[in-house]
Amino acid sequence: MKTKFIVCGILSAVLALTGCNNSTGGIATGNKELDKALSAVKEYNPLDYVTLGEYKGVEVNTYVSEDEIQEKINEELENNATYEEITDRAVEGGDTVNIDFVGKHNGEEFQGGSYAGFDLEIGSNSFIPGFEDGIVGVKPGETKDLNLTFPEEYKNAPELAGEPVVFNVTVNYIRGKKNEAEFNDEFVTNVTNGEYNTTTEYYDDIKNDLYKSKVSAMADTAFMKVLETSKVSETPQFLVDLMKLRIDASYKSMAKQGNYDNFEQFVTDYYNMDMNTYNAEVEKTAKSYVEQQLITEAIANTEGITISDEEYQDFLNMYMNGNNIESEEEMAKYTVENYASKLDDLIHEAAILEKVLGVIGDNIVEVSDVPETSADGVDTGNSDSGAAEKDNDSDDNKDDGAEDDNTYGAGSDKK
Repeated sequence: MKTKFIVCGILSAVLALTGCNNSTGGIATGNKELDKALSAVKEYNPLDYVTLGEYKGVEVNTYVSEDEIQEKINEELENNATYEEITDRAVEGGDTVNIDFVGKHNGEEFQGGSYAGFDLEIGSNSFIPGFEDGIVGVKPGETKDLNLTFPEEYKNAPELAGEPVVFNVTVNYIRGKKNEAEFNDEFVTNVTNGEYNTTTEYYDDIKNDLYKSKVSAMADTAFMKVLETSKVSETPQFLVDLMKLRIDASYKSMAKQGNYDNFEQFVTDYYNMDMNTYNAEVEKTAKSYVEQQLITEAIANTEGITISDEEYQDFLNMYMNGNNIESEEEMAKYTVENYASKLDDLIHEAAILEKVLGVIGDNIVEVSDVPETSADGVDTGNSDSGAAEKDNDSDDNKDDGAEDDNTYGAGSDKK
């Protein structure tokens, strides 16, 4: 269950900006709230609200530290750790067991209800009620049929809500003591399938990959620096109101995709907050994005950036292909329904943002300096590693473990 409110990334095509080039207005969208907000939009000059920081010649540090390399090595060691397999006793509460299971409804296997080699902690409540308790007392090598009923509220697969099912479960083993992997030449050969045979080769490869990752993220990192060094004196309320509609609509679209009829319940289940807190978070997030919008528009205006008809069409085609939509009219309707936005605004926003990032990226000054540290050895933050992830909370856009793979036996009742 998530406990944080998702803050969408700065490069999101859906929640990027609102009203670039003051292009909102025009024909009615059919969404009364959106039409009202659009009618309140006034002509404005973003430079009246923004004092730009330096956006050309931004320094981005691509230095790769030994700690970063070691962190990646530690991840590989953890991923390749093994466990002793206990097979001489029955499953107890708190055990982690490796199981195979097949779920059947009305005698037929249902999609997502089967898995081989699944590691399940007994007592984690990640499976539907009765599943984990039903395994307690079973010995490795034994198979047991669990006659269960899905919860009445089951959002992942409404067709199974309240339905009786049978899970045929085989316990393979109980996970015992952890055997740590050792970083040596043999480990490297095995983990790379012979591509590298020494720890030195593998170390250098990781360092090179980390460097390439930082280089590929330089424009995003530089953009974050520009946002941090630019000053916004005011966020016009008409832009904030438009952004609030867009953010709210995107979450309601997510709730709909998750088969939630009750949006308040969706907010509670996914973000562990009431509607007052949700509305406050939407307001806060909207203001943050409007600040990003104004800074981006200010750079675009300063640079004389415009979008050609051909560039517009390219973005339109990309959006239509990405959503399996064949006509511009259908895409426009989809945009209003799911994101409370006009299609032409979204396209211009994404295209403008891409060009602004291009200007910033083309003028980056790459440096590779050892980050300064304080007297106690703590990194003072002069390294740009990870700067592009600010306010992204990308890990919170995912559920953990079995909840990601649509396995109906596992965790889905929480979603």
